[in-house]
Amino acid sequence: MSKSVIGAFAAAVTLSLAVPAFAAPVTASGNVSVSQSVSLNCSITLAGDRSTAGGVTTITLSANGVRLRAGDLLCPAVALTGTWTATYSGTGAAVPVSITNVGANSLTGTCGPATISGSYNTTTNVLTIPVQSIPGSPSACNLGGSLTVT
Repeated sequence: MSKSVIGAFAAAVTLSLAVPAFAAPVTASGNVSVSQSVSLNCSITLAGDRSTAGGVTTITLSANGVRLRAGDLLCPAVALTGTWTATYSGTGAAVPVSITNVGANSLTGTCGPATISGSYNTTTNVLTIPVQSIPGSPSACNLGGSLTVT
């Protein structure tokens, strides 16, 4: 008799574990275009991490002080600012993404920080940022590009 009571009790118990968000290291590399008084096309590599919690994926990229490289002659004169944080939910070829804290400093002025939009392809892991205006000084900047996140 005691076995059936224990068995019935065990069958009625559901064990549920909360799984914390796991941050996996990532690298984002590709090409960006930046223009203020001068237009530049440059390559860049940023390090960071990716985590998913509650159906929302966050890619955090350490951009503070990272200099643009390879490309136009003045690319190394541009230093990015802030920790860029991209968030999206869902899967597909063009999932909308919001990127916060985007900024840059150059010989000609400053840009941002600002929130910009883009899209993320969850199959190819490509973050696409269409060229868009970011507030700056002495004038607004335009920034766009494409980064592969691995």
